[in-house]
Amino acid sequence: VGPPGQLFVFATTGFTPLERVGIWLHSPDGSISDLAVDVGGRSEFFADRSGTLQWVVGSKAGTPSGRYVVVAAGVTSGLTRVAAFTVDASAPPAVPVATPNATVTPVSGPPGTSFAFTATGLLPLEGVGIWIHRPDGQIITVTADGSAVRADQSGRASWSVTASPNLGDGVYAMVAQGVTSTQVRVVRFEIRR
Repeated sequence: VGPPGQLFVFATTGFTPLERVGIWLHSPDGSISDLAVDVGGRSEFFADRSGTLQWVVGSKAGTPSGRYVVVAAGVTSGLTRVAAFTVDASAPPAVPVATPNATVTPVSGPPGTSFAFTATGLLPLEGVGIWIHRPDGQIITVTADGSAVRADQSGRASWSVTASPNLGDGVYAMVAQGVTSTQVRVVRFEIRR
């Protein structure tokens, strides 16, 4: 559950390795939309080498309240996974849950701290889109198109961000998504004075 503007991170397993997966969204009004339109215009998603698929749904300001259902279906396996989330204008913002394959050092520090992030399990040499989810639910885009951060030959991406002096105390989430693989990595860090 989260307010309009909330970032929802999904992860599921059991697909055939590297399988193409279709993802769509059922809205509270009964309409169905291809999720690819909202996630970088991609027409398809792929599971990773272990059959895991991760993706992000970002509700927008003004998104109608109600229960939404996301469906992911494997093209080869026929496997279907369903997850639901609720947009509620009265809900407090929530920081996304951390995922495996992502680390930060240090895990907390005051404004001005340089945080070093690592995400693994991405495709070799793929670009990585990066953004920060603030405790108040707002998103800070670090790089959206993957031009600034790339995974190395082993699928590992590393970057650092210095916390701005005007950021308030609280738990933040660094979100990284492979531009080609669509794999999502989330790690939480804290800013405290």
